[in-house]
Amino acid sequence: MDIRERILALNIAARIDRDVEPPQLRMNFMTDGADPQTVWGYVTEPELLASWSPNVPDRPLTSVGPAEARENPEDAPFSVEVLAVDPGKEVSHRWGDDLITWTITGDRIDCAMVLHDIDAAPMYAAGWQVCFGVLAALLQGEQQPRIVGEAAFRYGWQELNERYDAEFARP
Repeated sequence: MDIRERILALNIAARIDRDVEPPQLRMNFMTDGADPQTVWGYVTEPELLASWSPNVPDRPLTSVGPAEARENPEDAPFSVEVLAVDPGKEVSHRWGDDLITWTITGDRIDCAMVLHDIDAAPMYAAGWQVCFGVLAALLQGEQQPRIVGEAAFRYGWQELNERYDAEFARP
């Protein structure tokens, strides 16, 4: 399967949880039997995050405390502060003005995001789905280059943004 098709077909449950304050964007997907410790590495280790994520920190996200991150090596750094860690299971960290909590349960990744602008949730969801498509390929042992920034437009970001915009619209 070509990566664009994989990204667009990826089975991700995404929603805005408005029953909590502040509201959160929640996304989860199945890792198709990947070892939870392997998944943990992809969520916390800089060299593995650099293979799929837009957030590449200067240190592992495995202990509480400050860090800096970049999307690309030549970019200006932004603040990443690890707030809580349950090794192998959960890590919460700031990402600039946003807060992300990653929870790994069996072969499932749950990602809860408190966004400084919840109206931007469709854009974030579209971007993360592109990244999760790359992660899914890597977890299945397939070689796949990282897709971030403007490159995401070539892999379905616009379609996903429109889909999430419609899904997240308030009734």
